[in-house]
Amino acid sequence: GPGHFRVLSLEGDPVTTSRPAYHYESLSGYHGAKLRRYQDFLENLLFDRSTGLPSRSALAMTNTRYVVARGNIPGLQPVFSDQGLTVFEVPYALDRGFLVDSLVVEPDPAAQWGLIHRIDPSHTAVVAESLDLAPVPDSTAGLVRLVDYTPDEITWSVSTVAPRLFVASEVYYPGGWKAFVDGEEVEILPVNYLLRGVVVPAGDHEVVMRFEPAVRAAGVTISWAATLLVYGLLALILVGAWRRRRE
Repeated sequence: GPGHFRVLSLEGDPVTTSRPAYHYESLSGYHGAKLRRYQDFLENLLFDRSTGLPSRSALAMTNTRYVVARGNIPGLQPVFSDQGLTVFEVPYALDRGFLVDSLVVEPDPAAQWGLIHRIDPSHTAVVAESLDLAPVPDSTAGLVRLVDYTPDEITWSVSTVAPRLFVASEVYYPGGWKAFVDGEEVEILPVNYLLRGVVVPAGDHEVVMRFEPAVRAAGVTISWAATLLVYGLLALILVGAWRRRRE
């Protein structure tokens, strides 16, 4: 939606520059526990090696609406300049969730990187395995609306006249995220190497992605068990004290 977008800062090393993250969701920045998949994205997908410029496909599929840089970036529209830095708008940035019309199947990650640079991610997605989805015409009606967005749960309203792949502009992380279509759990697929996707049937649907790591479930179970144990011991102590008073 209009209020959800990312910013890429090229004022320094994009791997370590984190100033925009103070105000906006940022594509750059450093974390010692960075996912290998995201590091691969930074090294192989974020920039077009032939030009050294940000890749059009990478900016589009990651919902990057603005780029901050020194100098000019061909294909992007400057909207503001100050102190040697210019803010460029990315006119082709996709929303936080979108539908695609066709798929390219490529199981090899390195080969995927080359394909992703060449596709138009608004129409085509690269997947690691074949899906039972027929290509649909570009004009096929489809609508995606972001309903709610929190750090551990995202909800979209998705409408399509044909079964399609829905792509969430969020990092693929099978260790904790689960997806649900109309309340039924479905598989999350790696799409365009970095992102998440789920297959949605024709019709109007609610798509929810929720962070439910196994360690959290175990932690909740342990917490409840510890709580019950403490209250159980407290009850035994109180009952024992009451009995002693009666005796």
